[in-house]
Parts: sequence; structure tokens; C-alpha cells
Amino acid sequence: MTGSRTRLFHRTTAVSARVILRSGFTDATGKYLTDTEHTGVWLSDRPLDEAAEFDTLLVVEIAGELVEPYEWVEEGKPYREFLVPAAVLNAAATVAVVDEPVISEPDTKLIIAALSGEDVGSFRCCGCDRIEELGLWSERPPCRWCGATAWQYVSS
Repeated sequence: MTGSRTRLFHRTTAVSARVILRSGFTDATGKYLTDTEHTGVWLSDRPLDEAAEFDTLLVVEIAGELVEPYEWVEEGKPYREFLVPAAVLNAAATVAVVDEPVISEPDTKLIIAALSGEDVGSFRCCGCDRIEELGLWSERPPCRWCGATAWQYVSS
């Protein structure tokens, strides 16, 4: 992450998302399965599935070196997670709502390529933007560079 802007995600309610976009993040405080209290805003390197009430996904772009000190490292966790002070995010991050359409334009292109008999296509990693050739019909593996599991179809 060091040296470049990185894309992280924060899932919240629609009402909270509007407040965040208008006024910035606010810190939350909790023990988070520890014995001491911790304060900040939870971010992850991939969209995490949450309870139904957290229906809005925000993408947060910020310099990697600003969030690295706040990473929560847990053995065996398949994603990276950060508890970043709101002041850091509000001073240096750009934030936007991620549209999560049922079928996007790249998905439509993927369907057309698959129906045309194509077997392999180019996919962009939603975590680090790298392009990789993957099978159209196979399950998408985690990105070998950043570990993200979300892929966007680019072309055949």
C-alpha cells in the first residue's frame, strides 16, 4: 500500500452514508473482542457482507501509508482490516458510494462473451485494479497481488 493511493471499503446504513458524505466520518468506540477500548472507523480491503441494515457500501481512497499503522492483523483472516481515526480519513481521503447494480455494463459484456463461446477474458481486480486473464466459467480466485475477491469483467 505504501506510496500510492489505495482503495478501501466501509459498509454502513444509507442514512449514515449521507451524513459521512456531507460532514465526514465520526469515530466509533468499542472493545471489538478485546479487553480495551479502541476508537476509529472500520475499513477493509474488500467489501464485507454485513447485516441487512448496513445496505450502503462506501469506497474510501487514501494514501496507503496513512492507513497502514492502523491495520488490525489477525491470523488466518482472508482480508485486511483497519481501524482508522476519523480525523485521518476526513483530512486525506476521498469517499464515494459504490453502486451495486444487479447487472452492470461489464457484466452484460461478460454474458455476451460467454454466449459467443469465449472461454477466457480479462478481469480487473476491484482491490488493486490489476488485470488478469481468467476463465469465464470458472470461480474467480482471490487476486494474487492484493487478495481481493471481487473482479470486474473488462474484455475477451
